Amino acid sequence: MAEVEGELIGFSVAGPARDPEPPVELELYAVYVRRLWYGTGVGQALTEAVIGDRPACLWVLETNLRARAFYARNGFRPDGERQWYAGLGAWEVRLVRT
Repeated sequence: MAEVEGELIGFSVAGPARDPEPPVELELYAVYVRRLWYGTGVGQALTEAVIGDRPACLWVLETNLRARAFYARNGFRPDGERQWYAGLGAWEVRLVRT
C-alpha cells in the first residue's frame, strides 16, 4: 500500500498465477493508483514492491491503453491469450514478462 499523510493513494497485489496453465509462476493481480497520483512514480514503486524484476503475468482490459503502456515499459508483452470479463462486459488480454 502507498499512503500520504494517512490517506491511501494506491496498492498492488501479486501471488501465484491463477491460470490453469500459466506461462510463469507469478501473477500481478492488481495495481491501483488514485488518479491524482498518476505519473508520480507511485505505480512503479508499488509494482516493484510486489514483483520486482521477476517473470510475471497479468490480465488487463484490452482497451486500457494507459495501463498497457505502463506494463509495456515494465517489459510485459501480450502472449496472444484473451478472455471475456463478463463482470465488466469487456475483453482482457494477458501480458507476460519473462
